[in-house]
Amino acid sequence: MADCNPVMADYGTSGAVNTSTYAIGGAVGERENVTAANCIRDPDQPATRSFCQHEDAFQSNTCLGCIPRGDWSNAKVSTDMTLVSLSNQIFAPTMSVFTQNIMYKVHPKVHANLNGAMATMASPADPVFFFHHSMIDALWTIYYKCQAQGARSTDPRVFPPSDWNLFNRRVCGPYSFIPKTTSIRFSVSRSTMSMLYHNGTTGAATFDVGDPRSPLAPFFESTPTSYLAYSQYPPSSGISYDFAGTGLDVLLSECSSWLTSPSASPPPTAEPASFLESRGKSKRRPKAVSKQIHASQRMYTHTRKYVRNERKAREYVEMMMCVHRNECLGGVFDYSDSFKRSFKLHLSPYCYDVLEDLARGRRSIPVPGWAKVLMDTFGCDIHRSTGHETSKKRRL
Repeated sequence: MADCNPVMADYGTSGAVNTSTYAIGGAVGERENVTAANCIRDPDQPATRSFCQHEDAFQSNTCLGCIPRGDWSNAKVSTDMTLVSLSNQIFAPTMSVFTQNIMYKVHPKVHANLNGAMATMASPADPVFFFHHSMIDALWTIYYKCQAQGARSTDPRVFPPSDWNLFNRRVCGPYSFIPKTTSIRFSVSRSTMSMLYHNGTTGAATFDVGDPRSPLAPFFESTPTSYLAYSQYPPSSGISYDFAGTGLDVLLSECSSWLTSPSASPPPTAEPASFLESRGKSKRRPKAVSKQIHASQRMYTHTRKYVRNERKAREYVEMMMCVHRNECLGGVFDYSDSFKRSFKLHLSPYCYDVLEDLARGRRSIPVPGWAKVLMDTFGCDIHRSTGHETSKKRRL
């Protein structure tokens, strides 16, 4: 991941590996023990020198002054982060399904693969957290533009039904919301919404960020207080996203038709793999992005010869990518027990479950010749595992 995204290098990457364990967050007895490859203090990046592991350390002036991080040089780009998977996650029939897709797949996978503080509820202490969540917000923007634009406020594509909160409690853990606030944001409904500060260790919601007494209030003052105004596309606030060169621009412009659109897959260029390097120099996509789009279209075209149902065909292509990840790119692993505890997850990564089902005969990929097309398209380059997840690699 660090090789693909120069932003991570700009924020200190993860340096030399020097494994240590740190107690982070919460009160005494409630802190998380985080095993990190290194604790980063980048002389060129002040944000890395401002980390404090918990309030007691802040009050006693004993902050670490460095950010515990995993070995980002070996943090893999997982299948959940590919355009094929993101497409399946975004182009969902309802807001509830979209939310579940993101919560089950790309969101926790990035946290887990980066490891260190990012693999805990202390992750907002790392500035890279905000890049990750800006990306999640960008996916939400694509969903609204492609799936819910123009829909009525009562449409399940716009506002989730009553089971949405039940889902969030089940996946994210039971939280008690007992805020003390004068903000109009606190009522959660179709007309108003609240954004609450959370203690990630205890689950307590202590104040609303929109409360005038909140130190974060100036940052949020330009955002609408109405859920519907906040969610509408085009955005009503001054916040927008630049999708250029990331591959997400194809999903935004072509929506679910990107897998069959000739305009989505121009010939690969000699542009650098870094989209940040290429921006401002050319409107052409980086070679790596164009190659992924072209390869995904090729896999989908082959699959559709044998599968009539469009949604099933897209799912099979993602399953193929899971197999490729397992056999050629270092393996597919379950989340570690510590990560599941921290994020209150009671599930495994999508690809881990897919490979389990394939191995046990519960699922299949009914597409003749798919393995050959996959290998001809992506090749097979064996990589060692990295230890960011548990060592329980799926075997077929």
